Amino acid sequence: LAKDTITLLNEAGERQTITVEAGKTVTLPTLTMDGHNFKGWYDKDGNKVESYTATMDGSGKVTYTARWE
Repeated sequence: LAKDTITLLNEAGERQTITVEAGKTVTLPTLTMDGHNFKGWYDKDGNKVESYTATMDGSGKVTYTARWE
């Protein structure tokens, strides 16, 4: 079964990898950190991303970075 790969980078530079089955949609997790407000996940172009829908062939590989205020 084909799967896409999502890499999530947090404030400490740690990576979490999520695999998503072809055609499925996942909601990205919400992070918490004392004294900070999680603004969301952002792609390399600075666009906020809340969910991800996998490709049908498993060719998707994306990285999102957490932003805080």
